[in-house]
Amino acid sequence: MAKVVYAPEADDDLESIVDYIARDKPQAARDWLMELRTTCETIATQPGVGEERKGFGISGCKSFSVGQYVIFF
Repeated sequence: MAKVVYAPEADDDLESIVDYIARDKPQAARDWLMELRTTCETIATQPGVGEERKGFGISGCKSFSVGQYVIFF
């Protein structure tokens, strides 16, 4: 099984987003983080998913949306 590894910057972003959402809706913040992490696990096991992204200077860069947020991998 593929292992999901989050860049330190991504972890910082996730923490900031969850903290922001949790100010008004703690359960929504937990649900959102669970959805995002589940999506990342799915991406790791199904490498064909996602939209190829060009123009980032990284060969093979893809993205996948979770609500209004975008995961790059």
